[in-house]
Amino acid sequence: MGGKECRSIVSSRGNGVFLVRLLLLLSMLYMGQVLATPVQIEYEGLRLNGNLVEPAARTLDSVFVIVHGTWGHAGMEIVDDLQARLADEGQASLAITLSLGVDDRRGFLGCELPIKANHGAAADEINQWVKYAQSRWEQIVLVGHSRGGNQVMLYEQAYGHVSKPAVARLVLIAPMTWNADEAAKAYEGKYGVVLRERLETAQAQADEPVHADLLNCPGVDVLGKNFLSYYSAEPNRNTATLLETVARPVLVFEGTEDSLARGFVVQEALVAGNPRVTVQWIEGADHFFRDLYMDDSPHVIVAAKNLVREGAQATEQRQILLLYVSRPQCPYCAALEKEVLMPMLKNSSKMAKIHLRELSWDAAGVVDFQGRERNASALIEQFAITGAPTLLFLDGSGRELAPSIVGYYSRDFYWVYFERAVAQAYARVADQAQKKAAR
Repeated sequence: MGGKECRSIVSSRGNGVFLVRLLLLLSMLYMGQVLATPVQIEYEGLRLNGNLVEPAARTLDSVFVIVHGTWGHAGMEIVDDLQARLADEGQASLAITLSLGVDDRRGFLGCELPIKANHGAAADEINQWVKYAQSRWEQIVLVGHSRGGNQVMLYEQAYGHVSKPAVARLVLIAPMTWNADEAAKAYEGKYGVVLRERLETAQAQADEPVHADLLNCPGVDVLGKNFLSYYSAEPNRNTATLLETVARPVLVFEGTEDSLARGFVVQEALVAGNPRVTVQWIEGADHFFRDLYMDDSPHVIVAAKNLVREGAQATEQRQILLLYVSRPQCPYCAALEKEVLMPMLKNSSKMAKIHLRELSWDAAGVVDFQGRERNASALIEQFAITGAPTLLFLDGSGRELAPSIVGYYSRDFYWVYFERAVAQAYARVADQAQKKAAR
């Protein structure tokens, strides 16, 4: 993720508030008390989880069903924030977690287990959730982010003819696009393996496990047909070509700062010819549409001076002590601050879980977790830090709650690793607090 010591269409434009406002123009709204309820349904022997948020006094018979991005879950920041904003406007929403072949899945899918995920299988699970929603609401707006946007379109392709008029329209937020040549080049560049050879092996062993590199997971066991679902021509992962002929109204949101939007831009002509598709560009938005609802008040990252005191504060507030290790004149550090840490400081829901402090590589007179005054270099050696920027996820005593994140390259995927680490660390903080309360 960067260097070693310093690492690393027919469209219109608008701001982030427009995203939610335009979604809400699809229905009449009522402001009321918000209730959050976990929901679980069963499909093909798997328990599927969702998170339902709705006003206590419901006057509308409509719901937004939201599908997360690559190997994510219903509690991802972009999904959680969208549900909160919809709830503020009195609108019900149901965020779903795709099983990816795992029973009762919660949180991000990692690389530890044999991979059972299949990109195209999501359409069948989305259909089950649409059926559930139809049993409770008359009208559904189906929303998908990133890979989830493409999977919403695959649902439309497979089941759209039977879900009218319940599904009123589709909303795609930064939907994925795909190009075979670019995918092959990226795969070989990342893993040093010719993708065509992997595809041939997977085709020959479609119903058998193959050992291969898959997305961000090197050397995992995956069924051949599941590997094909992520890298072959079918299912169609190029959302722009699916939008070319879609018959249902679709609203597409893209961010002007999203590097992944290039794949959509170069296929603008495909979408422009379909009058049912409206594209809205959001100024300043990245792939995860962060920092669009935040205030513009100044925020600063506080320097760590006394880790005993900082740890005690984090423990008292049931927070993660997030220690950000930086270097002077480090461009990767500056990018991390601008694109991740400063937006995070403006996010009150995220900061409720995090106590952020900065440890500069050249800092002196820092009190460590044992109460000793030391230079930062000694602390850096103690934590075996190899470069900057590094994020340490610590408890109040300085013990690591989740693996550190070293380096910085791109905010588009850095947030996936960051959210995963925060979720893991915060779960341990909550567990520690619960055990302490039980004593």
